[in-house]
Amino acid sequence: MIWKIALRNIIKNARRSITTALAIGIGGLAALLFGGFVTSIWFGVQTSMIQEQGNLQVYRNGFLEFGAANPEAYTIQDWDRVAGLLKTDPVLAEQLSMVTPRIDLAGVAGNAETGNSKTFIGTGIVPQEVDQMRQWDGWNIGQAAPATGLQAENGESVVLGLGMARMMGLCAALSVPNCQDAPIEEETLVAEEQDFSALVAAEGGLADQQSASAQPQLNVMAATSAGVPNIARVEVAAAQPQSIRAIDNAFVMMHFEQARALL
Repeated sequence: MIWKIALRNIIKNARRSITTALAIGIGGLAALLFGGFVTSIWFGVQTSMIQEQGNLQVYRNGFLEFGAANPEAYTIQDWDRVAGLLKTDPVLAEQLSMVTPRIDLAGVAGNAETGNSKTFIGTGIVPQEVDQMRQWDGWNIGQAAPATGLQAENGESVVLGLGMARMMGLCAALSVPNCQDAPIEEETLVAEEQDFSALVAAEGGLADQQSASAQPQLNVMAATSAGVPNIARVEVAAAQPQSIRAIDNAFVMMHFEQARALL
């Protein structure tokens, strides 16, 4: 009896019943769409972080608290032995896709051709291993990060952030689209190039190496573990935009051995 009354009520108030059904349907659809959107972002961000930084990071005890002031004391010197222990661990071995070293450093980069110089935030990696890590897609969402762009056969090559390339005056030299080099005053170029060339010349004749390469070059300087400035000339392979503007304006990616030699 109660079902008959309910059915008669629905039919009698057809317009109100249709409006209520549409409201419920649209609300349910909106909830499903929003839930899918949040889930997509959640897995997308996690995938990006794992592709770029890995799922598990190993530091020497005390590095996060005191490593910035004394990196030498908190650097894992025998990192290859540590990597071997991780690969042979009975629990981790089946879950590992890649174990690779990384060095973070900071210093000053300069372009002797344009007279531009700027502080940089650098990272030293093994390009072929990081390229493999960037293909990780554990949740099958079809998201793959671009390759590092570092030349595996050239240990002195680097990749700059798009903003860093612009500030170094390398947009034209690298043929970067939608990128314009800042105008350079001739007087400033002469003065700054003389000062910077003097510093480079003191480091074993690095200035003589520039003419031998067709790629644009930079001088990068960092402080060694003993606090002594160390400088090297590197070849710029490409410029890639970074997700954070502050990092994009200072980013330099180099080979692991090059970064270790600087420090």
